[in-house]
Amino acid sequence: MKRIISFICLVALVLISMGLADLHADEDTTGDIIRFAIIGDRTGGHVPGIYGRIIERIERMKPDFAITVGDQVEGYVDDTTIMIAELREYDSIVAPLSMPLYFTPGNHDIWSDMSRQFYINHVGRPFHSFDFKDLHIIILDNSCYNTTEDFSSEQLARLNSDLARNSSANHIFVFMHKPFWFDTVAEGKPDTLHSLFVKYGVEAVFSGHFHRYFSGEFDGITYTNIGSSGGAAEISPTGMHYHFAWVTVTADELNITPITLEGARSWDDLTVAELKFINQIQFKGANVDNALPIGDDLKPTEQQIEIRIANLNDNVPIEDTIRWDCPDNWTVEPAMLPYSIDAGAEKILSFSCMNSGDLYPLPRLDTRYPYADGKTCEVQRQIRVARVANCYYGAKSITIDGHITEDIWSDPETVFFYPGGGEMQTEPVKFYFAYDSNYLYLAAYCEESVMDSLAAKVQRHDGAVYADDCVGYFIQPDIDQGIAYQVYINPLGHVFDQKLEVGYDGYTDYDPHWDSEYAIKTHHGDSFWSIEAAIPLMHLKAKTESGMKWGINFRRKQARLKTAADWQTPIDYNPNSYGVLMLR
Repeated sequence: MKRIISFICLVALVLISMGLADLHADEDTTGDIIRFAIIGDRTGGHVPGIYGRIIERIERMKPDFAITVGDQVEGYVDDTTIMIAELREYDSIVAPLSMPLYFTPGNHDIWSDMSRQFYINHVGRPFHSFDFKDLHIIILDNSCYNTTEDFSSEQLARLNSDLARNSSANHIFVFMHKPFWFDTVAEGKPDTLHSLFVKYGVEAVFSGHFHRYFSGEFDGITYTNIGSSGGAAEISPTGMHYHFAWVTVTADELNITPITLEGARSWDDLTVAELKFINQIQFKGANVDNALPIGDDLKPTEQQIEIRIANLNDNVPIEDTIRWDCPDNWTVEPAMLPYSIDAGAEKILSFSCMNSGDLYPLPRLDTRYPYADGKTCEVQRQIRVARVANCYYGAKSITIDGHITEDIWSDPETVFFYPGGGEMQTEPVKFYFAYDSNYLYLAAYCEESVMDSLAAKVQRHDGAVYADDCVGYFIQPDIDQGIAYQVYINPLGHVFDQKLEVGYDGYTDYDPHWDSEYAIKTHHGDSFWSIEAAIPLMHLKAKTESGMKWGINFRRKQARLKTAADWQTPIDYNPNSYGVLMLR
């Protein structure tokens, strides 16, 4: 399949990127051609103003229609007033568009049964299809799924029926928010959706969610993941940042051009194979082998760290330099260290660290790593530190009543940081830990001087507890395995929990279907709220023994002050960033 943009079209795109030209569908001089725009994610830490600029650019280019790949609003709330306000805000942003706009549902648009019904009532059917001239477009709903296998049999049957009815269409395109194909099709693994796409002659599949652009072709099907059009996103190694895609279709040709706010890029700007190698580089290419233990005085008790550099390319050597960016409170020697590593080999480099002030911010290393011929990506790593929290054996049963009165609740953790470092800005908080042969016990005491402002709206398991006032835990019972559990508890005692597992590519996979059974009670005083909770060890697949070290991190979120207090920063799903829970 050709993806060659004509000279006329390319010149037009360049002029548009400079603000000097409009492109109208009725000015077609190349024959019967269809033009449409694909808009990436707007939310997930959206950056105000960016999405609006993308919309303005699309309106000036006058496509036949526009279509999103999902995540139009921030969502994850149970308050319909807020949901309506977010939808109205989105409507005002896309109001300049004079062409039809179609929606793909994302996980920020649908995250629960309630939000699904809201979406149906206010936006439309999540799964649907439509025709435009000789195009047949199918919009799938995988907003609440985590893998292809999660698709309901009903939706798969409807997809099969739709494809069968329209198999004679000149072009069939499929849209879905989450790029399940990244972990299946691109790995050569079986994929139910891909099998259907091949069977019925689907020509192209478009997705989003990752906030990064990448592309690939498998079994004659063009797969393209549209990056961010406004949601939080890192700059691609190729330099691509916020963008949308411009698609032109003729009887025998499909052209896909990502367009940034600066100009046009090629369809294969970053291929899925390159991205997968970059992920391996980011996961294994350069790592801090050891964490510096942090004492009660918040000072490192050791000063030597080791950086392991691995050449993941079996064909060519690599060479670059480790460069340290050190804040005023740290010194790392040597500050720069060149290295060269043979193909397929690895090397350990040693550095001395000295802290002379606040613990945060931490030093960060930077190096360049080749991922393709003539292409390099940046690898950055912070030094690792590990605070220690004590967890005491409860010889007598703890009464779970929300009142932190038992003698076992001692030696609380009280020193926390603003997210990313710096002095915490929440009101004071205390965290306690205890255990016995059957349970891990948690307790937290959160001061709140304006109790009437306490945000405690979520009243169901796995609701948006993290948007309320809450305490949150990241628990890793076995520090030798990349498996952890996230547990957030609000002042009503309702829980959001999920299992976290580091995959082969360094990404943390989330299993929101994992649930524990908790004994939880909360208590509200005149100027505080507190919790006591017990988690069955069997649900954590854990055993307890004095002297054991678990991985741990925890935080308190205070909605009134719109901030959090983190025990160890950055708060990260990856267990490599956790501190130590010492079983005493």
